[in-house]
Amino acid sequence: HGALEIIIVDDASTEDDQALQAFIIGKPVRILRIPRHCGAAEARNHGIDAVSGEYIAFLDSDDYWLPNKIERQLAILKGLVQPCLLAGALAYTKRGEIFQSGYPELKPGTAIEDYLYVQQGVLQTTTFMMTTAVARMVRFDETLPVHQDTDFLLRATALGVTVHFDADIVGVADAGNAHPRITNNTHHLEDSMAWFRSRSVHWRELTRRAFLRHD
Repeated sequence: HGALEIIIVDDASTEDDQALQAFIIGKPVRILRIPRHCGAAEARNHGIDAVSGEYIAFLDSDDYWLPNKIERQLAILKGLVQPCLLAGALAYTKRGEIFQSGYPELKPGTAIEDYLYVQQGVLQTTTFMMTTAVARMVRFDETLPVHQDTDFLLRATALGVTVHFDADIVGVADAGNAHPRITNNTHHLEDSMAWFRSRSVHWRELTRRAFLRHD
């Protein structure tokens, strides 16, 4: 895609950035260096605040987009009624092989929590695209150590944003770098349950049970 603004948020990394500096030469890239480690949610919010374009998409450092991701999602997004958010399918790579599990269709009117926990769908930030106005209205909750993507979607829908899903693969994540299950980490389990108790008051009982099985 021709008109791009690339913002790299450096969350106080300690890695040698010579390769990065070589990459950005001659490209429309800005680097935002955060002096202290702030975590994914705050780093994304720094990017949201800095962007000047009409649309915004996110890419985690251990994921990558397919070449047609931006063009495909822009074409779809421009045809949708705003405010909305478009998510796509995500494939995974492990030991050099790319694979994808089947994704259920996100039907109109389906609650996000039902899609994720009852239907076992996947909606991940690397596949999101939305207007910058929507991103600034919702923002990521910087207090959350877990469930940041899901929380963003739940608050977005509560604010009247419609979430659409395109079943075509637009990104690839490294399965080898996937986070361990929350149930295997006591600290994350406590954080997850605290989030669940605060967010699931109006969920269906079926969805609540599905969440507990999922985590």
